[in-house]
Amino acid sequence: MKKFVKVIFLVFVLISTNIFAKSNESESYVQIAQKLMNNFADEIEKEHGLSCIGTGGRMPYDIEEFSLKLLSHNRTSVKEARELLVRITEKFLEEINSNKKVRPFLREYPFEPFRAEVSIAFWENGIPGKEDGSLIHAFQVKNQIFYYCGEEGKPIHTLLAEEPYEEALKIVMDGPKKGESEQDPI
Repeated sequence: MKKFVKVIFLVFVLISTNIFAKSNESESYVQIAQKLMNNFADEIEKEHGLSCIGTGGRMPYDIEEFSLKLLSHNRTSVKEARELLVRITEKFLEEINSNKKVRPFLREYPFEPFRAEVSIAFWENGIPGKEDGSLIHAFQVKNQIFYYCGEEGKPIHTLLAEEPYEEALKIVMDGPKKGESEQDPI
């Protein structure tokens, strides 16, 4: 009887070990998503000189949302921030939608802009937001782009402007028409 119990125990251990070994071999969708974000952040750093200061998303049962937080080491205008934010968001969506490993786990395909949050903080020489009314933070969330500035004596950033993502996308992709002024709606 002792020998039978030992054999059963040994079989149980071998089966358990084999099951766990297989589960460790395959990547979870969270690991696949994280790898995609890390690779994309590296690409953006090389291309635009932006540092990635955070990644994340909502992934309770599938990939519902991606989030990417970037840091620019230069100050910029709303127009330049819009251009950067839209181009990075569009490239991020392209990267997400073309990734065959991540695609089966996406909440919807193709992944839409409201599911890819991109945020850029603008610091100068490693110093966070100046309190002189200049742009310090721009982000795209839920199909809206928000632009914030810092103002002297105000501990909280002030909303400078906001616009629908689709309008910003149209402005960036269309550019100014020949003979038209480059008038910015913001």
